[in-house]
Amino acid sequence: MKKIRGHHLFCMTLFSGHGYDAAFTNAMKNTIFSLQGGESILLCSGEDEICQSCPNQRQEGGCALGTEDVLQRDEAAFAELQLQEGELSGWMEISERRLLITKDALEHVCGGCCWKEQGICSWELWQKRAENRNLEFQ
Repeated sequence: MKKIRGHHLFCMTLFSGHGYDAAFTNAMKNTIFSLQGGESILLCSGEDEICQSCPNQRQEGGCALGTEDVLQRDEAAFAELQLQEGELSGWMEISERRLLITKDALEHVCGGCCWKEQGICSWELWQKRAENRNLEFQ
């Protein structure tokens, strides 16, 4: 079972295999492959499996990009996917819920995120990737 925070469900959908260092990229890919392979997801707010290898993870805890900001994104992600912290889920269930996300919902979760502002994430990419149960990386 992997602990995954709310907004990372969106990040994993839009992840393309670049943007961070090689260690983080490999850890993210391995997490996604594990979940696609059937490992269960324990939904959480706060630090999760993905945060552990993130270069923005502060040694004392929290995120260098804004701890409150990412917590708000977690809440927004749970609301838009109709999930709750502490629930157990799986990749297939999350995949079904991704299909329900609207452009406004994506903006609610991802608006103002540095990756979206850099053009790495978009509504068009979400539509393309959300339909694929098994994500592929470039």
